[in-house]
Amino acid sequence: MPDILRLKVYPIEIFINFSAYYDIRAATLLSLPLISVTLLLVWGQMGCMRGKSYVSFERRDAVSYEMGRSKPLLSLFPCVILTLAALMPLGILFKESGRLDNYVKAFQTSYEQILYSISISAIAAFLMICFSVPVSYYLERTRGTLRTFLDYLTQLPFGLPSIVMGIGLIHVWNREGLDRIYESSAILIIAFVSAYSPFVIKIISAKIRQINPEFEEAAHLGTGSSLKVFWHIFLPLAFPGIMAGFLTGFVLSLSNLGTALLVIAPGKATLPLTIYNFMHYGAEEMVFALSLLLLFTLMGAGMILYPLYMVSESEQ
Repeated sequence: MPDILRLKVYPIEIFINFSAYYDIRAATLLSLPLISVTLLLVWGQMGCMRGKSYVSFERRDAVSYEMGRSKPLLSLFPCVILTLAALMPLGILFKESGRLDNYVKAFQTSYEQILYSISISAIAAFLMICFSVPVSYYLERTRGTLRTFLDYLTQLPFGLPSIVMGIGLIHVWNREGLDRIYESSAILIIAFVSAYSPFVIKIISAKIRQINPEFEEAAHLGTGSSLKVFWHIFLPLAFPGIMAGFLTGFVLSLSNLGTALLVIAPGKATLPLTIYNFMHYGAEEMVFALSLLLLFTLMGAGMILYPLYMVSESEQ
């Protein structure tokens, strides 16, 4: 985003040293202050939160406040924010994208990148769930130093810029013996899972916190099988959180640009990366049309997964 807006922020300097000057040492050294600040800030916010959840699945009655004569003015404020943040940019995209032919041309030109982005994002989101469910369960059902340390580690990616994450992945995987992973789509999936699993962990943890452990204990006494308890008791109760986590991981992966820009496999391109390339070529109509296609894809994913979440939530 800063590169697109032509903003001179600190992570851009790291990216320039790495991609333009090919100075890996300088890029790494420039990354150290950001990593240090992230370590301190994550530790500080954990102290402030004191184990509280970032996400809540609890049903609460709506609280109404009397605004009196200031109601029209206060109601205008969210309308202005919505207009500036969503409606105006969306209107510009529709206006500048031009005729319907441009959408057809954009899809025909980039349908492989669209399918690639959807498939990679879906695989990454699924792996996030596979990783996040046991981690979230451990964080919510245990106490102690090891649990606190693991909670701290899972929150570090929150503060790491995508550029720093990408450089770190290149350092780890771009070496002899691991080149098959680095030169394939697996490196992009690993990048997404590494960057966005913390979001999924927090969402699933919030749902697990609502599940009474006594349900599992009683079921385990009746069956004696941990697998049956997990499949028939825990999984149905945690399913709304799992669905919300999957949707979050999918949307974040599908819209990622910064990390994909560094670690994408040769000959491959995601939809955000395709839009980024067209911007540099000056193909504005294609940029606007593809941006709307990306938005429609994100909305379509939400329209498919959100009803499943609502059904599972209503059954509880």
